[in-house]
Amino acid sequence: MACGGHRCVCAARRRSRLDADCDLTTDTAESYLIQGVLLSVSTHDGRVSTLTYSDANTPSNVAPASGLLITVTEHAADTNTYVDLVLRFTYDAKYRITQMTDPTGAITRYGYDSHNNLVSVTWPDGYVRRYLFEDARFWSAMTGVIDEAGARVATWTYDAKGRALAASHPDTTRNVQFAYGSGSTTVTDSSRSTTLTFSSIAGLQRPTGSSSASGNTVTTWDAKGNLLTDSAVDGSGTEYSYDDIGRPVRVTRRSSTGLSITSVRYADATSLHPSLVAMPRVMRGYAYDDRGNLVGMSELATDDVTGASGFDAKSTGQQRTYGFTYDSRNRLKSTSTKVDGQTVEEWYQTYDWSANRRVTMSLVNEAFVEVATLANRQTT
Repeated sequence: MACGGHRCVCAARRRSRLDADCDLTTDTAESYLIQGVLLSVSTHDGRVSTLTYSDANTPSNVAPASGLLITVTEHAADTNTYVDLVLRFTYDAKYRITQMTDPTGAITRYGYDSHNNLVSVTWPDGYVRRYLFEDARFWSAMTGVIDEAGARVATWTYDAKGRALAASHPDTTRNVQFAYGSGSTTVTDSSRSTTLTFSSIAGLQRPTGSSSASGNTVTTWDAKGNLLTDSAVDGSGTEYSYDDIGRPVRVTRRSSTGLSITSVRYADATSLHPSLVAMPRVMRGYAYDDRGNLVGMSELATDDVTGASGFDAKSTGQQRTYGFTYDSRNRLKSTSTKVDGQTVEEWYQTYDWSANRRVTMSLVNEAFVEVATLANRQTT
């Protein structure tokens, strides 16, 4: 999603519930400078992570030049900046991160070799994890890891093309060897040897199948890179169908236990939020408010054993419904559950001054759960 200046242009796309979000899968919006530098990431519940970069006024012992990321600050809506979560970074003269300070003030330090490879991480408790680059042919290829106790826990070797040949560990059951062919890779571990095949589809190398002593698998794709079929070694398989914009609308699974079909109908023309989902013996409906929050869900038992009837399945009686309410920051405030119109559960949530969930209380049996927080994090 293209953005310019200090405004993410997708914020203007408010034709449907989720059009205000740059990423339909995560409900997050990003803003950038015109040069493409990320400035902030905003979540659906009002949390904003702001990125700050060095400039001419930044001390040289923090960053040697302008334009280096020096802080990431997460702020929750309606909270004091005192409880913001802040990560701080410092750099050496070669623009490499040398230390990170976390929100509690603990410092993690990073070391590098002459090729700028990361070779050590020193944790706040003083323990060190080391990374080795011993192959003179490929100075950026990692060849080993030494853990915090000083033991080598992994070793990698490479062929003349820089491809991994083997990964070895003290626990030999974890060892893996690789062999390469035209459009295939054979992976051998302690239990079996499997050949994986690949093809260039829609601009990417995608898996098309595998073969081993256990049997074969086959995977197919359409010209757009959407997964069409996926079969397993036991003969079971899954088929996928999509709408015009690439959203899955039907999934058919066949196995030794029978047929299972799931059908999806979406709430609008662009989002990934379903309005109806039909599956074996049940149909679910979903409702949303104008901010994209799920406010209602119903679950209806049906007579459709396989799901083949889709949205035409007939009800067999019981209906379970769920209701949800939210505060002005899109945080869940209450939930309720009804079975055939009778309330069986009702919960209410409150949040503390740092925007973390504080208490969850049942309005039916008066049970409650209290959440303690430390450094703006849930601990129990």
